Parts: sequence; C-alpha cells; structure tokens
Amino acid sequence: MPKIDRITHDPAVMGGKACIRGLRVTVSTVLGLLAAGRDRNEILAAYPYLESADIDQALSYAARRLEEREFALAGEWLNKIGLRQASQIVGHEAGVF
Repeated sequence: MPKIDRITHDPAVMGGKACIRGLRVTVSTVLGLLAAGRDRNEILAAYPYLESADIDQALSYAARRLEEREFALAGEWLNKIGLRQASQIVGHEAGVF
C-alpha cells in the first residue's frame, strides 16, 4: 500500500480526529461527501485548499483502518473483568502470563 503522509492526528485540531494535512477537514468529512455522491471535482471546488492526492489518501487511510484489529492490552483486560493480577487467573504468584 502507498505511504500515507497527508493524514494527521493532532489533539489541538478537530479533537485529534484524522485530518487532511493538519487542516480542519477530517477524513470522515471527505468520505461522507464521497458517500453522498459528490465527485472529486465538487469536493475540490468546495475545499480549494485540498488536492486530489488528499482524497486518494483519505480513501487509503479508511481502507487501512477497516483492516486493523484492536486488541486490549492484558492489563486493561484484567481491569475490565475485575482482576488486578494475572496470578488470579493462572493461580500462582508470578503475576504474569
């Protein structure tokens, strides 16, 4: 897959959502416009500071995110089920898996 270098995450911009080149245009805004039937030229006309490559990378970013799987870290999972140490599950003092 091509490198995604136009998508940024900055807590100070749009609450850290995935944005195009640090601008206040989110990936989800671009995807929503495409899903609503807007074509590339309409989007570029409405957002003249965007470039065609920005739309390409928004689509690539979304495709990658759909392929990702998120797993809770062991500590988070243990806290979620109410156990503080792994030893409570495996029955020994080590406290690790």
